Amino acid sequence: MSQNDSSNSGSVDAQLAELQRNYILKLDQKIKDILGVWQTLQNSPQPTDDIYNLHRTVHSVAGTSAILNFMEVSRICSSIELLLLPILKATTYEESTLSQIDTHMKDLNTLRQNQDYSAKPINLEG
Repeated sequence: MSQNDSSNSGSVDAQLAELQRNYILKLDQKIKDILGVWQTLQNSPQPTDDIYNLHRTVHSVAGTSAILNFMEVSRICSSIELLLLPILKATTYEESTLSQIDTHMKDLNTLRQNQDYSAKPINLEG
């Protein structure tokens, strides 16, 4: 690796670390949004739009969190997303599925309350 490559690598590492820091600043609100849509969905007689909104938001947070190495947030959101898919396709609810989603929502809320958004540095070299 030449000195220029090493310098560029340091610059990229710094930029990736900055992306992680900026994401943490937005993550609390994103999780609040997820929890808010979940609360609305539970109180709605026709929650179809809320399910789509919840799925879209959870999908987005799961993906971005995975890319930026916030693996626990990504894991919880991915679990919620997988549980929502059959509901989206069939528009039916099973109490056990809703109960599982609720458990994951509580886990997500615990992360938010504890501000436990840990992420390993992103290593592009593998």
